[in-house]
Amino acid sequence: ADRATLPNSRKECTLHLHSRKSGRLICTDADARTKLQLPASGSDYSQGLTMIMDDFTGKLPLNPTKQGVAFAEERRGAVHEENLYQLVGAVAHFYYQTHLKKFKGKTQLMQQVCKFGDWANRDKRRQLKSCQGSDLTTYRVTLKKSQR
Repeated sequence: ADRATLPNSRKECTLHLHSRKSGRLICTDADARTKLQLPASGSDYSQGLTMIMDDFTGKLPLNPTKQGVAFAEERRGAVHEENLYQLVGAVAHFYYQTHLKKFKGKTQLMQQVCKFGDWANRDKRRQLKSCQGSDLTTYRVTLKKSQR
């Protein structure tokens, strides 16, 4: 929420890749809109969206220094990389559209994001729950093969 309200802060979609297998942040992309195929113009996704990809199963091929993903080391690694980022972009798009409808427009959505930021930052002693200890919104999605 701070990035969305502070005048000099970056507001692009930031993507963080974390690996539980190595127990650390692997890499950060400060502006992942192109990689995730999200709009780079207009106000969509430019309101401080932060995405965290958690490789909790340890399936991503990390480079030896664990400071990046080594898709090139895999057979068909370029396809894996492209599919992964398209899927993450589709999830971001779904999430954004769902909440846009829920709050009936960008203005109200932005107000709710800022309200949460005010709540989280009001008392510096307040600790946000970890993802593991939080009640998160979940969606069940069934994909059907198109009939051509």
